[in-house]
Amino acid sequence: MRDRALILLACLGAILAAMPQESNAQRATGFENPYYTSGAEIAPSTLVPTVRKWYLPQRLYSLYDWRQDQYSNYARNPYERYNDVFLEGSPFYDVYGNYITQGWQVYNWTEDYPNQNGSSISKDPRFTSWFNNILIASSHTGQFHSSLMVGDGIRTTLTPLTFSKPRFDGVQWDLMTDKYAITLLSSRVSNTGQVAGEEGAAGVQFTTFTNLWAARGQVGVGDFANLGLTFVNAAHRNSDVPFGDNSLQGLLSGPMNTDFVRSIIVRVSDDSPEDGEGGALLSRWRIYIDGVEHTDDIEPTVEGGLRQRGVIEASGQDVITLTFNLEDFSPSVEDEIDDFRQIKFVEIGLVLANDYKVDITSNKQTNQLGTPVFLPMLRAPGNVKDGSNQAFHRFRYGLPTGNRMLGFDLTVSDVAGFELRGEFVQNSQYRRFPNENFTRRQALATNEANAMYLTAQQRAYPWTVFAETFSIDSDYSTRAFIPNAEGEVHYDSEERNIFEFVDDNDDQDELPDWSRRYFGSRVNTRQGRGLLTDNAVFPGIDENNDDISDFNRNFNREPDYTEPFLRFEVDPPEFLFGMDMNNNTVIDRFEDDNQADYPYKLGHRGYNAYVGLEVTPGTNVMVGRLDERLLNTSRENETTYLLLTSKKEMPEKNLWVRLVANPRKVKDDIPDDVFLWVDAPGTRGNGVLTRDQLVARDVFANTIFLEIQYDRFFPFTTKVKHEQFNQLGDSGGLQRDQHFFGVVNKGEYALSFKKWDFLPRWKQLYDSRTPADRGTSKTQVLTEIFSLQATRDVNRNINFTAGAEYELFYNLRERVAPLPPGYLEDGSTLILAGQVANNSSYLGYALTTNVGVRWVREDFHETPAASELFSFITVFAGLGTDR
Repeated sequence: MRDRALILLACLGAILAAMPQESNAQRATGFENPYYTSGAEIAPSTLVPTVRKWYLPQRLYSLYDWRQDQYSNYARNPYERYNDVFLEGSPFYDVYGNYITQGWQVYNWTEDYPNQNGSSISKDPRFTSWFNNILIASSHTGQFHSSLMVGDGIRTTLTPLTFSKPRFDGVQWDLMTDKYAITLLSSRVSNTGQVAGEEGAAGVQFTTFTNLWAARGQVGVGDFANLGLTFVNAAHRNSDVPFGDNSLQGLLSGPMNTDFVRSIIVRVSDDSPEDGEGGALLSRWRIYIDGVEHTDDIEPTVEGGLRQRGVIEASGQDVITLTFNLEDFSPSVEDEIDDFRQIKFVEIGLVLANDYKVDITSNKQTNQLGTPVFLPMLRAPGNVKDGSNQAFHRFRYGLPTGNRMLGFDLTVSDVAGFELRGEFVQNSQYRRFPNENFTRRQALATNEANAMYLTAQQRAYPWTVFAETFSIDSDYSTRAFIPNAEGEVHYDSEERNIFEFVDDNDDQDELPDWSRRYFGSRVNTRQGRGLLTDNAVFPGIDENNDDISDFNRNFNREPDYTEPFLRFEVDPPEFLFGMDMNNNTVIDRFEDDNQADYPYKLGHRGYNAYVGLEVTPGTNVMVGRLDERLLNTSRENETTYLLLTSKKEMPEKNLWVRLVANPRKVKDDIPDDVFLWVDAPGTRGNGVLTRDQLVARDVFANTIFLEIQYDRFFPFTTKVKHEQFNQLGDSGGLQRDQHFFGVVNKGEYALSFKKWDFLPRWKQLYDSRTPADRGTSKTQVLTEIFSLQATRDVNRNINFTAGAEYELFYNLRERVAPLPPGYLEDGSTLILAGQVANNSSYLGYALTTNVGVRWVREDFHETPAASELFSFITVFAGLGTDR
C-alpha cells in the first residue's frame, strides 16, 4: 500500500513538473488570472491571533492603491474617479468552469427541460449596435473550413423544394472540405427573440414554442457530380415536460391542449366546382373512438348536399357538413373509457366517390374569434365523374404539430456535354389529438406527400436535347403552424401563425414577397425604410439591379415610356418578347404569384422536352412538347411548339438584326392568375392581379418579334411584334381570335453648330389589339412624337439645355356614338422645357444643381385645351463615380 502511494505521488510530481509554471502559479494563487474559478482560499497573512478586525487588501487597493486603515491625501497624487464597473464588461465562464473572456454576452439561446418558460433567447443591444444582427465564427485548417453564424436575416438555401429563405433568423453552421459539405440549421421559429432594449434584460421566454432543425449533407462523386441529402423538421415543443417526452413530430401544450374536443365537423365538397358536373358523392360514414366504432351513439348532424338514391351529392358550390358531437359518447363493453374527456384519438370513416374534397375542423381548431377553421384532409386524384373511384377512407383527427421534409438530390455537370439535376422529397405532416388529460404520448396521425423534378440536357454541337419531368402533390407543404406569445394558434392567420420553409420571393431581393410573422431586423430599400415585407415586386424588370423598375428609372410618378423626353428611349412593356409557357398572355419572367418559390407549381405533374439545332452561328431552331396536368382535376396544358431565334450582326454596315418566332399548337385550360407590375401614371407602380382568361383552350398561337438597329448615317431602331391566338375549338361563343400588332420606329441624328449641340428625334408607335373577350372593344392607335434638344456649355461647370417635344395621337378606330368605354380622342401635346445645370465639388461631394421649367399644353378633340407649368430647383450630392 505504501509503495502504491509513493508511486502515485511520483506520478503526480512528474505531471506537475511537466505543466507550465505560469499555469501552476495561477492555479495555486488565483492572482495571475483573477477570473480563474478556484473559489476563496486560505490567506496565510491573515492567520494572526488578533482581536482587531482584519481588512485584506481587495478591489480598491488593486485599482486605486487605497486601504481603509491608511490615511488618504490627494494633494500630491491626483484623485482618480471611480470607473464604471461594466466599462470592460463582465467575466464569463463555460459549462466546465473555464474562464472565457471579460466582455459581454451578446446572444444566448437556452432550453431547460422540464421547466416553465424553459426556452429563452436573449439578444443584447450590442447585437444590433455593434454587430448589425449577425455574428460569424469561422475557422479553417487545410481543406477544412467552418463557419458558425448566429443572426437575423441570413440568406439560406438548402434545396429549392425544402428550404430557401432570403431572411432566416437563427443559427447556421457550415462545414466544408474538398469533397464534403454539411449545413446545420436551428431556430426557434415561433419567436426568434427581439433585441433587448437595455443591457441585462431578461430573455424572451416560452413554455410552448416551435423549433426548427435542418441539415444538409453533400458529397462530391468524382469531379462531375454531387449527391445531397436534406432533412428539415419543425415541431411544437413543451418545456414543461422532460426532453425525452418531446418529439420531432411535435407535441400539443398550452392553449392548444386545454379543454377537450367536443365536436368535429367534416366538410365534403366538389374539388372542381367550376365544371358543374361529377360532384362529390357521400354514401356512408363511421366514427371510431380509440379504435371502437361509435356510429350508433354519436350520430352526426348532416347538412347540405342533394340526396338521391341513397347517396348525398355536393356539386358546384354546394357542400355537405357532418357534425359529430363527442359529448354524446356512450361507453360500450369494448371501450376502456367511460367519458369523452378520456378519449385518446378519434377516427372518421367516409365512403366517397367522384371528385371529392374533404376538410375538417373542431371546437379546438379556430380563429381569433373562436370560429372553426377548416383544414384539408383528403382530395380525390383526377376528376372522376362516373363513381369508379368509390372507396372507404378512414383518417384520424388532430391538430397540426409538425412538418418534416426528407429528400435527396443529384447534380451532374457537363460529362461530355451531358448535364442532369434532380430532387425527390417526401413530406410528412403530423397531427396530434388534443386532450388536456394527456400532456405526453399524444395520439399521432400523419399525412404524406411527395415532390420531385428531374432535368437532363445533352449537348453535341450543333444539336441540343433537353427534357424535364416534374410532379408536386397538391398537399405538399413547406410550412408549419407556430403559436403566438400566448401559445395559441389561429389557423386562418397565415401572417401571424405560419412559418414558411420556402418563401415567395419572385423578384429575388432581400425581402420575401408575402407578409409573415418576423422578429428580425427591418430592411431599408429604395421602396421604403424599415420594411419587413416587400411592397414592390417587379420580377424581370430590374435588369440593372438597382431596386427600381426599369420602366421608371427616375422613380417618380410617371412611367418613363409616357414621360416627355424620356419616352424616346423606353418602349412600353407590351412591345417586349418573352416565353409564355403557361399561356396566360403574361411573359413568364414578369410573373409574380403568391406561392412558395418551388421550381414547378404546386399540384402540377408533367414533362417538357425539346430538340434544338444551331442551323448557323446565331440561328437556332427548337421543337418541343409540353404536357402537364393538375393532379386533382382534369385540367391540362398540351403544347407543341417551335422556337426560332436568330441574331445577325453586320459591323461593316453598323446593322444589327434579331428575329424570334414562336408558333405553337395549344390546348390549355389550366388557370394561371398572376400579379403583374404596372407603372401606371400617378403612381410609382403596383402589382395588378391579372386573371387568366383561358384564351388558349384550343388555339393555334404564334408570336413574331423583329428588331432592327442601324447606327451609321441616320441611327434608327425598328421593333415589330405580332401575336395571335386563333381559336380552333368551341369557346362557347364567348371568345374570338386574339390579336396584337405593334410597331415602334425611332431615330435620332446628333449635330453641332458653333457652340450648340442639337439632337432632333422622332418616334412612332402603332398599336392594334383585338381582345379575346367579345365584350372588350378593339383598339387601333398611332402616336407620332417629334422632339428637339439644344445644349450649350456656358463654362466647364454650367450648361444650358432647351427642349421641345410635339406629340400627335390618332385613334384609328371608327368614331361611333355613343362612344365605347375607354375610347381615346385624337389630340396633340406640346412640351417646352429649359434647364440650367451646374456641376461642382463641395465638401468632398459632387454637386449637381438643376434649375428649370417645363410647360405642357394638351389639346384633344372636343375637349378644351389645358396646360400646366412645372418648375424646379434641385440639388444632388453624389460620390463622383459613374454607375
